[in-house]
Amino acid sequence: MEHPCLRCASPVENSSPFCAICGASQIRFSRSPASVGGVNVATEVASPARVSIGLERVIDLEPRALNRDSSIRLRSAATAGAIAAVLSAVPLGFFLALPLGGFLAVVFYRRYGLRSEPSATAGFRLGALAGLFAFLMFLLLTALETVAFHAGSELRQMMIEGVRRAELRNPDPQARQMLDYFMTPPGLILMAVLGGIFLCVLFVVLSGIGGTISAAAGRRGSRR
Repeated sequence: MEHPCLRCASPVENSSPFCAICGASQIRFSRSPASVGGVNVATEVASPARVSIGLERVIDLEPRALNRDSSIRLRSAATAGAIAAVLSAVPLGFFLALPLGGFLAVVFYRRYGLRSEPSATAGFRLGALAGLFAFLMFLLLTALETVAFHAGSELRQMMIEGVRRAELRNPDPQARQMLDYFMTPPGLILMAVLGGIFLCVLFVVLSGIGGTISAAAGRRGSRR
């Protein structure tokens, strides 16, 4: 005996589970009526639209949280860097101001941050960022002071005197020749650039150490 296909209405043998023309399944499922006295369990299946909206909200919230965290990091590092830059101009306050700046950067982030206590590595990075801000602000303050007080010639004379003292301490002819180059205008520029790089590394490392100490102290306090 034959019956029409459920999809294309072609004749299909009753013993065949699939249509030979379109390949559609010929198996039917019927729902039996619920028995009297049985327990009915109602399950709510979320529609695809509702699921997609929920996923969009989750995906949209994570970048916002990351952007908020980044802005808090920058704000904390910039504030602490400004404090460190001002304190660095104080005599004998240079080596204390930079670790203090890194320490304060973690303190500010802990106060305004949205996440858990930063690790020691995160504390070093935050302190190093504060040190970078402090270095840039320190350069700006130094440049403004040099222009305001016309101290450019004095700074150049100090560099030349430093090179001459180094020549007196080093009798090596090759070393003297290299030091003589540093007394020329291109040599003075190169020495200023190398000194700026060294100073930047010093700012970043010392501030990073302060950030590490602050993060470690905060984690130790939270465990208690």
